[in-house]
Amino acid sequence: MVIAYGSTPTPNKAILDFASILGILKIGLSQPGSPCTPLNQEFIVDLTGSASSTWNSPAGLSPNPLDICCLNPGCIEFKVLVHANARAVSLNILSGPAGNYDWKLESDLVCTGPVPTGDVFCIGASTTDTIYITFCQAGTYSFQVQSYEPAITLTPIEFLAEGCSINLSATLQDIDPTTLVWTTLDAPAATYLSYLSATSGTPNVTVTIPKGATLPGDLTIDYRLTGRVDPTCPPISVDVAIIVLPEPNVTINPPTTFCPEDPFTVTANPGAASYEYNWYNAYNGGGAGTGWGASTSHTFPTVGQKSVIIRDPNSEILGFTVCARDTINFDLSLFPTPPANVTGPIVPLCTGVSYAFQTPTAGAGAIYAWEFREHPSGTVISNVANNRTPNVTFNTCGDKRAIVTVTSNNGCDSTSSLVFQSDSLPPNLAGCTLPTPNFECAGVAANNAAITAWHNANLALLDLPGSCATDDCSWTVTSNFNLANFISSCGLTGSITVQYTISDGCFQSLISSTFTVVDNTPPATTDPDLNTMAFQCVAAIPPPESGITMTDICGTTSFNYLGQSPSGIPCALLITRRYEMIDQCGNRDTVFQVFTINDNTAPTLTCGGAIALPGCTIADIDVPANGSLEFSTAIRNITIGELTSVGGNANDNCGIDSLYYRDVRASSCPITITRTFTVVDSCGNRRTCNQTITLDDTTLPTITAPNDINVGGCVIGDILVVSGLAYSAASVTIPVATFTGLGGGAAVNDNCAILDVSYSDAFTTNTCEYVVTRTFRVRDTCLNVATDIQTVRIADNTFPTITCPDNITVDGCTNAEIAAISGLAYSTTTVNITVNTFVNLPSTIATPAVGDNCGILSLTYRDFPLVPTCPQLVNVRRDFIVTDSCGNAITCSQTIVLEDNTDPVLTCPADMIAEGCNQSLMLTMSGYAYSTTPVVLTAAQYNSYGGGASVSDNCINVTVTYQDQIVQASCPLIVNRTFTATDPCGNSQQCIGIYN
Repeated sequence: MVIAYGSTPTPNKAILDFASILGILKIGLSQPGSPCTPLNQEFIVDLTGSASSTWNSPAGLSPNPLDICCLNPGCIEFKVLVHANARAVSLNILSGPAGNYDWKLESDLVCTGPVPTGDVFCIGASTTDTIYITFCQAGTYSFQVQSYEPAITLTPIEFLAEGCSINLSATLQDIDPTTLVWTTLDAPAATYLSYLSATSGTPNVTVTIPKGATLPGDLTIDYRLTGRVDPTCPPISVDVAIIVLPEPNVTINPPTTFCPEDPFTVTANPGAASYEYNWYNAYNGGGAGTGWGASTSHTFPTVGQKSVIIRDPNSEILGFTVCARDTINFDLSLFPTPPANVTGPIVPLCTGVSYAFQTPTAGAGAIYAWEFREHPSGTVISNVANNRTPNVTFNTCGDKRAIVTVTSNNGCDSTSSLVFQSDSLPPNLAGCTLPTPNFECAGVAANNAAITAWHNANLALLDLPGSCATDDCSWTVTSNFNLANFISSCGLTGSITVQYTISDGCFQSLISSTFTVVDNTPPATTDPDLNTMAFQCVAAIPPPESGITMTDICGTTSFNYLGQSPSGIPCALLITRRYEMIDQCGNRDTVFQVFTINDNTAPTLTCGGAIALPGCTIADIDVPANGSLEFSTAIRNITIGELTSVGGNANDNCGIDSLYYRDVRASSCPITITRTFTVVDSCGNRRTCNQTITLDDTTLPTITAPNDINVGGCVIGDILVVSGLAYSAASVTIPVATFTGLGGGAAVNDNCAILDVSYSDAFTTNTCEYVVTRTFRVRDTCLNVATDIQTVRIADNTFPTITCPDNITVDGCTNAEIAAISGLAYSTTTVNITVNTFVNLPSTIATPAVGDNCGILSLTYRDFPLVPTCPQLVNVRRDFIVTDSCGNAITCSQTIVLEDNTDPVLTCPADMIAEGCNQSLMLTMSGYAYSTTPVVLTAAQYNSYGGGASVSDNCINVTVTYQDQIVQASCPLIVNRTFTATDPCGNSQQCIGIYN
């Protein structure tokens, strides 16, 4: 045998990923309880993470001829750990020829089998033992072990209307579809199963409920779907309840046969249910329908074939439309119409005469109702009940209409009418003329006597045999004569017109005549009120006489004043007054009256009280709305009305000839005026008085402060920039132009003139803002004052600024290293730091900085761990928050990542040499058996390997795998054992040990 010694490390050459290394962990040679020989190959298959899971073996596995399991040489054993909810396990060959396997449980190590690969081994719900699968067949393979969690998901409740279909669709997990069976929990089972499109081998079926299939109260069918993960395994099942919506159960109520005059109304009877209806003029919903509605009745325009379609709103909401509806066809028909025809007299009708009427017979049980009316007015004259041949006498003239209504024994009506002519010839008065006399008024009694005699003569003229009137029938004469109908025209005069009526019973003729009373005699008087009189002035003259004593035989009289005529000098006048007497009929006569006048009395004068007017100048006195007369330094004539309008008055016993005033001004603001009034009568008698007028500006000016201001700032002095005026607690006077130039709606105004504008400030404050109340004050030239307020709010609403230090990505392992790397210790709770600490944090690109317009209150940081992904071992988001004194805060974030990019440090054991003939000696030499597939060792196992073997890593514990390769099969036998150290982030190192 050739002896060689040494090792060759190969860094950064990972053979398997970390998950694969964990998945093929090799169990020791002498595992207690193992049912196989100590030299068997065994793989732990961990499927406990999920009840439905798979595990794939390494590729290129070959049964070792030296391994014996279940008395079979050359085996591979799989120790399967399953989830508590798993119900079956199978072994599948991913590559290699098919074969058989045995299985057994931890508590029962008796081998059972063989079983073909791919078959399923069922597990009971109470199984807690470990499952062993033993595969014993030559060849090179890769395997898959699979566990199953059978489940069926189905909607628990479905709705289905009679006559409709729905699909039931189940979701399967680890279920063999060929094992599926649909059953029902209800009876009759055969009937309910016949509603399904299939009963086995499918997760999807169609359910169809025929119309009328359910009995009253039987509205739910429970179906069950059962399946198995394998035909040999216990079944699982899931239920679904089909809630059946019954079809509409509706009948048509009678009647369906109608009289022609009746509405063709049909009513459906739905029982206690609530449906919607669509009525049609043909069978099976033909033609246009009425549209869906809740009304159970409908009136059709015609008879014949009809239909109605009924639907349940609940079925419609669930999507069952046409299939869940019902259609009822029915016929509408008519009863025959009874005959009706009016017959009667063919001659004109006369009053007081009886006439016979009749109509044809309508059969047994028929009813005949008559109605007689005036024509064409339609006024009812009389009614005759249930008489086919009535006799009727008419007491009124004019055409008549007879109407008969015949009602048959089935309730149908028929009506007929006929118009009959009446007498149409009135008396003839063409040869008659009556007298129309004029009578001179002689008093009431004489006038009435003459009128009565004239009327009686007219009656005698019309009633004499052989009179001027003629007619085919006898007639009577009447009149409207009444002395109260005398129409007065003037006094006792007037006229009366009498109308005489000649009537033959149906028609009449009229003739009239007029009697007239006239008056042509004027009235007379001897009244002393018309004598001559003497007075001092015109005002003393009595008013014209409104009435005197007069006489007239034919009525009352009236007295008209015709005017007067003055003569002589103004203060010694002679006035002649003329009157006219008139009776009611316009007969008239003239009389005279004379007055003498002499005036020596002065007039009276009063001035109004003192007047105070608003205004700025003398011109404001002239405004009529101010209730004053215009200012005038010259004499200004006025009227009495103008004087009384300012509170004064003037009077004279005989009359005022002139009235005037004149003004004298004194002082200003207020302006004082003395006004002197003078009145003169027509005889030169005069009087004067004075009135004082004050003109003053009492109107306040107006001022509008600028709009309120809300701005950001830190100190009250900022008000100068934002408002245009500096803060001042004392009053400050500013030009008007300065005030209006502030903008924001600032304005002042006055009816006269503005004197000045000023302002003063007051403020309130808290930690974060100043509220300034600025009062603006305006005065006019008469010192009237007005104010308005502007509010200026200066608040710190500006966020601080912050610039975070650079993000950091460096090699590292734990959170404890963050303090040295970033300058601040790792903390998941908020930590306060100083601004100086923050700005001096390590940073290459960005310069850490914070700032605020008014001042910083606090600066904090807090770390938030993020999920690392190799090579990251630590991933932290560090949030810095800076807050100013008013609570405005802003955040920035720094990312700190610690990565593991360092390979493990691996030292191979010294090369080994020993006497032997085959690779089985490897176990004796190293303590670990020969293996052409990777074998996993922990770091502790490797460090105790001996021969100087050692492994370490900067961060996390590593694992070491070894794999053997025969590099020389003939003597000497040389085996290279390649060791690979790998950390969890995939960093690896290799070395090779040589065994001879």
